Amino acid sequence: MPEATKSIWEQNATPRHRIQWCPGCGDFAVLNALKAALTTLEMTPTEVLLVGGIGCSGQIRNYLNGNSFYGTHGGALAYALGAKMANPELTVLALAGDGDTRW
Repeated sequence: MPEATKSIWEQNATPRHRIQWCPGCGDFAVLNALKAALTTLEMTPTEVLLVGGIGCSGQIRNYLNGNSFYGTHGGALAYALGAKMANPELTVLALAGDGDTRW
């Protein structure tokens, strides 16, 4: 896709890893919906922090051009809360699956 037709969330984004989700995984839909929502809301990568754990859902942050934090499994919500408390102006999104919501 030419750079001009990509959203700011995709421009110059180089995935840190190849996508490793299983065929049919719902994380593909979540990634696409997240890109669409952030683009529609006209949010820039400097306004958003994506927080994820080591589970599959946490990998979403690898495929977006923006700031991210990668923590241990089960800590995504706690890390996101801490980031929001440290910087209330920042939009913080916790990317958590079934194993990342234990706290």
